[in-house]
Amino acid sequence: MTEAEIIEHFRRARQEQARFFSNAAKPERERWVVAEFLKTLSVTFSDDELVSPNESDDIDVVFRDANFQVKELPEPNCLRSSEVRDDLKRAETATKPMELFGPLVATDIVYEDAYPSIQRFASDSRYPPASRAKLDLLVYVTHHHAVVNRANQPSELSPSGWRSISCLFGKHAYVLVAANDAPTFLRA
Repeated sequence: MTEAEIIEHFRRARQEQARFFSNAAKPERERWVVAEFLKTLSVTFSDDELVSPNESDDIDVVFRDANFQVKELPEPNCLRSSEVRDDLKRAETATKPMELFGPLVATDIVYEDAYPSIQRFASDSRYPPASRAKLDLLVYVTHHHAVVNRANQPSELSPSGWRSISCLFGKHAYVLVAANDAPTFLRA
């Protein structure tokens, strides 16, 4: 590829990234998270089974009898909107491939237990007990240095009232809590 072709390739990729992370694409992102979760659980499905109801609804994605509320656990101090905007601006103004990349920033790697964040999502007061009983919380972990140690799962997750609590963690899917009335594929 020529330098101009490399820059154009990155420019198109950054434009798509900006579109995907826009507010308008939120339902698409949530369906993508659920699709990845289902694939990781080896659940066979078609994309048209993933439905995004009204934005004002507590349900982000309906899949068969599952009502997913999708939450992201990102890197600390994640400023995705500004990062995506900066990447796009660099791609649009680049004249050389090296200009496509921002400055390197060295940071300490600190591993962080994901459970406190999952517990915060599970105890969010925006979802009263009556709503939680009909919802399946799905936490999508994008924090690169988060860990999920199943042996240390807090007992507080079970009585939090959600029909189920699951976690998509890289190439792993974990069902952390599943009530008796949770969808069968989550109880299996």
